Amino acid sequence: MNYDFKNSLTDVRSVVHLIGMHGDDLIGLELGVDRAQSFCTLLQACPNIKHLTGIDNWQPYTDYLREDNEPGPSNSTGEAEMEIFEFMAHHHIRFSGEEHRSTIIKGNIEDLAITFPNERFDFIFMDAWMTYEQALKELNDWYPKIKYGGLICGHDYKSHLIQRAVEEFREQNNITQHMSVYDSMCVWKK
Repeated sequence: MNYDFKNSLTDVRSVVHLIGMHGDDLIGLELGVDRAQSFCTLLQACPNIKHLTGIDNWQPYTDYLREDNEPGPSNSTGEAEMEIFEFMAHHHIRFSGEEHRSTIIKGNIEDLAITFPNERFDFIFMDAWMTYEQALKELNDWYPKIKYGGLICGHDYKSHLIQRAVEEFREQNNITQHMSVYDSMCVWKK
């Protein structure tokens, strides 16, 4: 028995068609795997993905991104909860029927950017952001890793902190390509 993630309302749902039409033999990356629901959605719904890598450290966190833009954290996790999330991620991937097209790396997203060559990925789905500073750093660290013509997809765009980080990054790097925003997602082509 395999789980069905094709019809799940996961965070990545708004860009599945875009990635699915982006070409053949795609190499993708998800930053912030959590329980691997979006990860498995991409693998099942986009057979054109040749290989998908996911990175997460599964460490306790406090999330300061709120769609209502009120001050204070939206949620926090503890060590036990993150251990369960990591187990669930591996379990979901194993029983997605698509494990053979995936790699999961446990580690700090900030530390791992230097281990990948520039222009490696056809798309990156960024879903690890917890603060403005983290979002801006990850955009700076990982954007060079996307091939020219590749897609940068970011979740939590309804948060004013993420909007500010993305807009600042695009301005600092003279990025003028159209950015599409829908359902808490932003996406543009490099």
